[in-house]
Amino acid sequence: DSWLVCEHNARGYESKLLSGTFSWMYFGNSLCAILAGMMAEAAADRVPLTATSSPPWYYGGYCSPFDLSAMFLVVALALITVFWNENYGERSARQLEASRAGYLESASASLHAPIKMMMDDPSIVLCGTVVSLFEGSMYIFVFNWTPSISAGMSTTPPFGWIFACFMVACMGGSSLFALLSQSLSCEKILLYTFLVAAAALSVPIFATSTAYVLTAFLVFEACVGIYWPAMGTVKSKVVPEAARATIYNIFRIPLNAVVLGVLLNQMDVSMAFFWCTLMLAVSFGCMLLLGARSQKQPSSTIEDGEQALINHAEDDGK
Repeated sequence: DSWLVCEHNARGYESKLLSGTFSWMYFGNSLCAILAGMMAEAAADRVPLTATSSPPWYYGGYCSPFDLSAMFLVVALALITVFWNENYGERSARQLEASRAGYLESASASLHAPIKMMMDDPSIVLCGTVVSLFEGSMYIFVFNWTPSISAGMSTTPPFGWIFACFMVACMGGSSLFALLSQSLSCEKILLYTFLVAAAALSVPIFATSTAYVLTAFLVFEACVGIYWPAMGTVKSKVVPEAARATIYNIFRIPLNAVVLGVLLNQMDVSMAFFWCTLMLAVSFGCMLLLGARSQKQPSSTIEDGEQALINHAEDDGK
């Protein structure tokens, strides 16, 4: 997201086109994921899990999709190397001058300044809380959807095809966002999305029927498809360009803590989904506050972010 927003601004495109770009990006991502799920299912079924002559190495079975994904990662690396431009964010003459003066030279100073920016702007903290809680619930869902569906079946479900169906729902959510964004703000779209997502992930707490659980998971995946482009647009407005990459990485710290906290406690599936529902409810509250603040104050601009970063760096240097 950080690279995309910076490249979008560097090419001089209108900011209102960014939400459309995010929508198409995640639509394409879901389309690739559908194909990946079908290929993974075919690869896993083609050759049974087999031990090599030098244990503990195996091939075939559930190892095949991982081997296949490694090949695509190599292809992606080559494409990124050839076609992607390098960028370091938008840096003005004022920021470069401050950097030459030594204010932004150390890694600790470059990290401290964005943290102070977050402390001074509650909107950034609210945005980070929403990101951590929603994406945390999503990753917990990733670890728990297979045992939840398997619990109501006597045979092994076709996980590859189910995953492909999830991605179809996700792609539908991205397309729905493109329609909703024409009449609703991203903040309002996310409010409704969090409510529906919380209701969907509450189903496995009370129901064990495979049909009910699978339907609820499809609804949640549609919410995920709406979330990515909507949240990408909100973050592009709330987080200053000058510190975007650093702040996005800071958002990952509580996200990982939330996921590890749930997984390491070895909760049963219903309890894990209870915490997911609770986190989505808190995300709804944070987005409500963020939407109220966004109506009272303008979006952060590149110049505002640069000046704030320089001011914080100058304070550190005193």
